[in-house]
Amino acid sequence: NPVVNSMRLTSSADLLGTQYYMMDTSGKQVLEGRLNESLTNVDVGMLLPGVYLVQVSGQQKFSVKVIKN
Repeated sequence: NPVVNSMRLTSSADLLGTQYYMMDTSGKQVLEGRLNESLTNVDVGMLLPGVYLVQVSGQQKFSVKVIKN
């Protein structure tokens, strides 16, 4: 962290197939996808620089703050 054009989401086997969401600071969803591999590459090149929140909702829900340069 920070990221420029792409970032990698690392997930355990129990999270494979789980959906992730990326929101800006106002709470607007700007990206979404699925964790299909233990290392999922996410293209963030089209996003404006700023702070974003990546949220994964599986059996456990967690969030990670990401800074985009």
